[in-house]
Amino acid sequence: DNLTGDDEFIKVYPNPMYGPDIYLEVSPARFGSMCYVYDITGKPVQQAEVKDDKTELQVNVPAGIYVGKIFGHGRSMVKKLVKL
Repeated sequence: DNLTGDDEFIKVYPNPMYGPDIYLEVSPARFGSMCYVYDITGKPVQQAEVKDDKTELQVNVPAGIYVGKIFGHGRSMVKKLVKL
């Protein structure tokens, strides 16, 4: 799934997730941002700094619906994530 803006690109895959790994591909405008994954209750289950154009997160969680949020540079983006 892709989210795009004026000078931004964020790709999150695979979604739905089958294993523990999820990848973020971002434009340079998002380098230095923080990525958080929250469960349905709002509890954080994983976080990582976006250091370059491709970031891997290991999200060892049970099947369900999650929310991915990327914060940085005065902006945020939100994406629904599904773990099968």
